[in-house]
Amino acid sequence: MTLAGSLKRLPNLLACTLLVASGQLAAETDTSWGVGIQHEYRLTPDITYLSADSFESKLDIIAPIDTNEKKPVLLYIHGGGWVAGDKNRMFLHFLPYLQMDMAVVNVGYRLGRVALAPAAVEDARCALRWVINNAENYGLDASKIVVSGHSA
Repeated sequence: MTLAGSLKRLPNLLACTLLVASGQLAAETDTSWGVGIQHEYRLTPDITYLSADSFESKLDIIAPIDTNEKKPVLLYIHGGGWVAGDKNRMFLHFLPYLQMDMAVVNVGYRLGRVALAPAAVEDARCALRWVINNAENYGLDASKIVVSGHSA
């Protein structure tokens, strides 16, 4: 299966992952949102938000289907110390944020072997600017953005 095919199935994967979570999680948490998530969110993968040094930095958006309903945003920057890692391996980290009724922007950036510092940090700032400038098109609330990630 291709990456694009996998990403198209992400809403179903997210719902299934929640449904097979530990019995304790299911007992303590209302998981009914997981069943309907595919009807509320859409995944738009690999949007180029920056072209620099012959490299296209891309991001993925998990946003509401109804763009009139503005959602707070998690801007997620994958780990790897700015020199390793991949945005495409982070999707399960987003489940708690989706459950909290947030949209997610998953950011890829130029790694150290592609461009020297501070390129990755500049990419992350450009991703934030892109989200603010394009929030209206994706049902994002640009006044409510949380930046998080791992390591980097």
